[in-house]
Amino acid sequence: KHTPPTTIMHNNNICDATIQFRVRHACAVILFLLTINVWYMHTKIAQSTPWRRDLSKAGSSLADVTAEYLPPLPNIYTNNHNHNHNNAGGGSGSTFKSLLQMAQDGLNEVKEDAFDALGIESSQDHIIGNVSSYLDFAVVGFPKCGTSTMMHYLNTAESWVPDVEMCQLNTHKNKVKLIQKLKKHGESNPNQKRGIKCPASAESALSHKHYRKYFPNTNFITGVRHPVEWFESFYNFRVNNVKLQKGDFPRPNELIGQSCGKTRPHPPLCTHRARFGFFLSFFGKTPMDTDEELDLLDQTTGGFARKFAMKQAKIGAANGTKVFLYNMDQLADQNSTRTEQFREDLRGFVGLKEPLPPVLHHTPGKRHEEEEQAKRNALKINICEKQYDKLREVLVKEGTNAAKWILEYFVKSDEVVVSDLAFFAEGLDKWQYDPCAGKKSLKDRS
Repeated sequence: KHTPPTTIMHNNNICDATIQFRVRHACAVILFLLTINVWYMHTKIAQSTPWRRDLSKAGSSLADVTAEYLPPLPNIYTNNHNHNHNNAGGGSGSTFKSLLQMAQDGLNEVKEDAFDALGIESSQDHIIGNVSSYLDFAVVGFPKCGTSTMMHYLNTAESWVPDVEMCQLNTHKNKVKLIQKLKKHGESNPNQKRGIKCPASAESALSHKHYRKYFPNTNFITGVRHPVEWFESFYNFRVNNVKLQKGDFPRPNELIGQSCGKTRPHPPLCTHRARFGFFLSFFGKTPMDTDEELDLLDQTTGGFARKFAMKQAKIGAANGTKVFLYNMDQLADQNSTRTEQFREDLRGFVGLKEPLPPVLHHTPGKRHEEEEQAKRNALKINICEKQYDKLREVLVKEGTNAAKWILEYFVKSDEVVVSDLAFFAEGLDKWQYDPCAGKKSLKDRS
């Protein structure tokens, strides 16, 4: 009889198989724990920093308004917050999907940081080589602070700014498209300065990171505005320009605080976004080493905002780029001497040779048919009405702290340029007062 061969498993083979099984098991456990940890950390960060939203997951709700107005909040905060407050029958399936997305977003950031540490490009970016010369300046903030005016104004024979907002640096995606657009224009117009506009970039920690990585020599143009005027303008802009749906517009008094994530539709709005000083600190132009300075940036978030701003400022301090800061009052100034000086200072900042013409104010937004426009106008607010007293009180407090930090710290940096500092300071001094005092509307102000 034929006897089949006997298979003998040697001890070393058994050992190898056992080791492989344990390695695979250990890797699976580590990956699972990493995913849970990333989700937990980002959830905690999101709860403490609702001013950060990842634009890349904004979705189709942005169809009727430019995504560039979104503040750079991580998408995980959006998902998490919506399930807590706005989930009407979303079910466990959508909740599970949100958790997976949270982990994926966190892993994407970890992956980018790992690529940065290794000195190579991210697989998401596909950007090879030095592109820092492609962008000379950027109009980066703030929404409803004259950024559209600047975008059109700086489209000259010597400088070019696309007539659409370019906010790819606020996200993890589409940076290649931006760079390709800048490269193509530079090849056909080699003597023009190249710029872009994105009103929310000053608020975006991710945007600052990408500027440091890809455009470390780019200078910034940033506008600010009295927070009460800013809020009314921003609220009415949203009413006029987004798709109206039932329940979309919380009343203004519901927007007090830092829960911008619950304000539907996009772009999000809350009083926290009036903390211009906090976001300007990301540029890293001030010492950030005293309680007096840090208290002006963080009084309500239990210290997290203070630590976050200190981290961002420390990174930005090595950048060396310059910031041209203006107040909206300067764009509407009727004093010919000051306005001429403003244009000259801006011309020099951008690096143009020819004088700039008088500033022409540009108002963005949609124009609707008469019936539709009347419907939207009825939803707009007059922030000077008595029902908004508390809202204005909060905004004035935010403005007081922001103005004090800007004047006592930010503008004292050699890398911050302000035209006619005395007039600029005069405008910011008004932030400690309610502009509606004794007036029926902001249109009545002198």
